[in-house]
Amino acid sequence: RSTGGGGGGGGGAMEPSAIMRSLDKDGDGKLSREEMASLIQEANAANKAAGAGGDDDFFATMDADRSGFVEAAEATRFFEELQRLAASPPGAGGGKADKKEL
Repeated sequence: RSTGGGGGGGGGAMEPSAIMRSLDKDGDGKLSREEMASLIQEANAANKAAGAGGDDDFFATMDADRSGFVEAAEATRFFEELQRLAASPPGAGGGKADKKEL
């Protein structure tokens, strides 16, 4: 199922809470690594295609408290930061962020 938040342009960005709901397959209010597996694979494939590096474990980056799950607040913070970086003007960081920024 598509999250509607990726890929090629179009309308505004999807709200972080909507992204969270679309990924939270069991409805428990948090994301497991299994729920995010296909998204992680897609992101890593896109990064490789863009020459931006290899496999990146952004699940670990999102899971700030290291609970093994990404809770709603962690996901919201991560997706809001991604949207902020994507909206940055050219030359203002080049749209790239390291794990510390997220």
